[in-house]
Amino acid sequence: MRRFLLFTAWIIAATWAAGFQPIQADAAEARVLVSEVTDSRSSKGFFAKCELELIIMGNDVADSLGVRSVRVHYAADDTGRLLMEKKPQGPGFFHFNEKKDHKMTSKVDLKNPSREARFIQSVKGEIELFQPNPKNGSQAVISGFLGQPGKLLAHPALKKNKVQVSYVTQEIYEAQKKREMENVKNKEMEKLGQELGEAFGKMFEGMFAGFMGDAKNSVHLVINDPENRVVEFDFQDGNGERVKPMSRSNMGKLRTYGFQELPSPDLKLVVYMATDESVKVVPFSLDKVALP
Repeated sequence: MRRFLLFTAWIIAATWAAGFQPIQADAAEARVLVSEVTDSRSSKGFFAKCELELIIMGNDVADSLGVRSVRVHYAADDTGRLLMEKKPQGPGFFHFNEKKDHKMTSKVDLKNPSREARFIQSVKGEIELFQPNPKNGSQAVISGFLGQPGKLLAHPALKKNKVQVSYVTQEIYEAQKKREMENVKNKEMEKLGQELGEAFGKMFEGMFAGFMGDAKNSVHLVINDPENRVVEFDFQDGNGERVKPMSRSNMGKLRTYGFQELPSPDLKLVVYMATDESVKVVPFSLDKVALP
């Protein structure tokens, strides 16, 4: 595995279409660079990849909470091989720009370049900068949510963005899991007979055993987000200061956040959601990125 450092390119204009129309960033406000290329070419294709680490710099970056996502619309090496992944890459874990730095990084995976390729001829795409605030409907702060287990949390911004969030305890989750397992077993018994149904039920139970864990210092949230608006969850203490989780995990609609200490009853939940006004798109075009 070899690495190549520092290739720069200025942003150029591009168009974008999706469920909402974010603000376009001017080239003077942000620029994109390639800081590192990781290339592991293989004729077999297993574990072969080309990873670009992008740096985005500028005043718009300092005004952003973080990078929501990176999308590559076109990428090809100098032999003509297209390098875009077939499936669009998800946003992954959100990384907070806590210090309001003027520079952030984000990685993007491309397909395996040709063994004869010397450089990536062109990469075109866009980066979404997330700039939330309470006024543009992208930030919901909910007090006392730990005292409302199993209930849908209420906030105007959640309703407007069609987002449903509930806090669940271990007991609530186990009860719901048991009901779902019973429904699955009953349906399978009707189709396959009692013996196969029982076997399927045991398999289902094994798959989800320990799924939620029993960490006493964890907060579990169930989310229904049909328009993919939720960027991240965060937490504040009673004074509005950020309480940073020690760990986080995603599994379907369940989000789990672990803390070093047992969360205080006055812990506040912050839900960050992408809206037209909170997302700024930075188009970029990179040419002749050398491969190691």
